[in-house]
Amino acid sequence: MRNGRDPELEREWRRRIAAWPASGQTKKLYCQARGFSLASYYFWQAELRRRDKQPSITPMAPRFVPVRIIPSPMFKVKVRCPSCHVVTVTGSDSVTLSSIFTALSRDV
Repeated sequence: MRNGRDPELEREWRRRIAAWPASGQTKKLYCQARGFSLASYYFWQAELRRRDKQPSITPMAPRFVPVRIIPSPMFKVKVRCPSCHVVTVTGSDSVTLSSIFTALSRDV
C-alpha cells in the first residue's frame, strides 16, 4: 500500500461503480444484490472522483547542480598594537595573511 491506500480495493470499487449502469437496477438494489451498502457506494463514488481530480504524484529524478568549492576560508585577524589600538583585518587569501605576519615580525 502507498499512502495508506489499497490499490486492489480501489480497482474493485472502480469496477463496481462502472458496472452499475449496465445492471438495470436502482443503485440501492444493485448494492444489496452484491453485498455492500448504498452508503459505501456513494462514499467510494465521491472518493474516486476526488482522487481523479488530484494530480498524480510521480517521484522526480534526483537533480545534481554544479558546486564550486572555495579552498580558502575567510579569516579575521585582530592585531593589538603597543599603543593599545586594535586593528582587524579580514580576508580570504593566504597572501594577505602572510603579508600581515611578515610586517608584524619586522617590528619585533
